[in-house]
Amino acid sequence: MLTAIQAICFDLDNTLWDSAVVIGRAEQRLQAWLETHYPRLPQAFSTEAMRLDRLALMQAEPTRAHDLSYIRRECLARHAVQVGYTPAVAAAAFEVFLAARNELQLFVDVQPALAELGQRFRLASLTNGNADLARVGIRDWFAVSLTAADVGAAKPHAQAFEATLRARSTCALRRSCTSATIRISMLPVRGLPACAQSG
Repeated sequence: MLTAIQAICFDLDNTLWDSAVVIGRAEQRLQAWLETHYPRLPQAFSTEAMRLDRLALMQAEPTRAHDLSYIRRECLARHAVQVGYTPAVAAAAFEVFLAARNELQLFVDVQPALAELGQRFRLASLTNGNADLARVGIRDWFAVSLTAADVGAAKPHAQAFEATLRARSTCALRRSCTSATIRISMLPVRGLPACAQSG
């Protein structure tokens, strides 16, 4: 007999907000910042070229492919060196991207839904991206908030979900994962390019 659900684990991108809008704006913010401070970078690498290089790095370093922050910083560092800048540029550039990535508009029903569900269930989040719920402003709703980089694996790998259960040790073994995109993430041909755009 199944135990009653005690916890709900949410995906973030395309579940609580529109990921395409959020990432698109963050990419634009990054490109504008690079044009002002390190113009040789956007002159040499378009947003699409950078995305393809991130995808190539994920394939070249499969053991780190789940860590989208590492992938983006490493690619930025390599690009900077290629056009004659120091690799230290990457840290500042990544922070510009990350700040914009966490400036977002929640879907209209998200906060009321979290308020209602939070009264009945323990809420957790598990994302393959690098959104920071504290910076988004909704961290207080969640008992647990983890990324693929935190747990060492990306969804749909069981390790990611098992780590979430361990973090919320009082959760029931029965899990409910709410995600608009998890079916896509299970398809490797489409899932990896999608991840390359999520962080």
